[in-house]
Amino acid sequence: MGWSSFDIQPQVVSILRRAMNSGRTGHAYIFSGLAGTGKLEAAIRLAMSLNCETMRDGDHCEQCRSCSMIWKGSNPAENNYPDLLHLVPGEWEKQKSYTIVMDAVRAMSASIKSAPISARRRMVIIHDADVMNEDSQNAFLKTLEEPLEGLRTTFVLLTTRPDKLLPTIRSRCQEIKFRRIAPERIKAMLSSEYEIPGEGAAILAALSDGSMGKARELAKGDLLNERREWLQALDAAYGGDAETAMKLAEEIGSSRETFERFLEFLLLWHRDLLAYAGAGEDGHIINLDMLETLRRQTGILSQQTVMTQMEKVQEMLDYLPVNIRGDLALLDFFAPLLNRRKNR
Repeated sequence: MGWSSFDIQPQVVSILRRAMNSGRTGHAYIFSGLAGTGKLEAAIRLAMSLNCETMRDGDHCEQCRSCSMIWKGSNPAENNYPDLLHLVPGEWEKQKSYTIVMDAVRAMSASIKSAPISARRRMVIIHDADVMNEDSQNAFLKTLEEPLEGLRTTFVLLTTRPDKLLPTIRSRCQEIKFRRIAPERIKAMLSSEYEIPGEGAAILAALSDGSMGKARELAKGDLLNERREWLQALDAAYGGDAETAMKLAEEIGSSRETFERFLEFLLLWHRDLLAYAGAGEDGHIINLDMLETLRRQTGILSQQTVMTQMEKVQEMLDYLPVNIRGDLALLDFFAPLLNRRKNR
């Protein structure tokens, strides 16, 4: 019950409980870290602790009316608690891109000008805060600069990229960093909740890269089979097969969800290539069941080429919020490899 139910980030719980017990909770936090590491749940539990009707020792009960309503409001689409506000990218009227526009920030700021309706302290959660553009961030900064104590409002900015936030915003918030979750913990969750056998659970836990949320997504999909198909195609493309590269780019680039999954896998795969090139089977390798493929590809690609391709993958991931063309981006990714083979 309470914070003890949230045991995937013990250092975060320690910080927040200590703040609750001392009566010195911040008016604005940045929860930073990998997606799927519990940032939203921690924000919701902080809101529950700030408003619990039977709060003891900095902890919430999960049973009272306030706790129940706030917990139900974890999903922005189902939130009916008036003093829990979610600011979510892409939800402003007529907005098409995955950003938080200035008008949405201003509307949120206007809605908190009066005291909370029923809560002791209102909570505003800004999802993927790093996708606010500069104008939106400056509009939010004005809100942060206003005297907030009379409005009894706490802000929590959720982000995987805190460096994208203005230094003036970061300086006015307390940043709490969320760590990657241990593979053993994720493997145990996959085995108990999804009944995935040991080897499959271990592979998915490794591929989740410390993200419980990603592990759950992978468990619902077919990544283990997708991964084998992708590696077969990558093998051919890295060997200079232009037709396979073009077909792979077209098939994967046509779906944003598949494109994102493929990019995340590519990033991990290229990390494995570097690890194998540096230390062989003793390296910190995630795809341990694909050692033969790693051996073959490290014989084709130099470490400098692998690092360059990793930078391209990260750049594509960074541009995902602005809806890049997946097929064209992947063709650009494969082009230097195909040209290198052609010019040999």
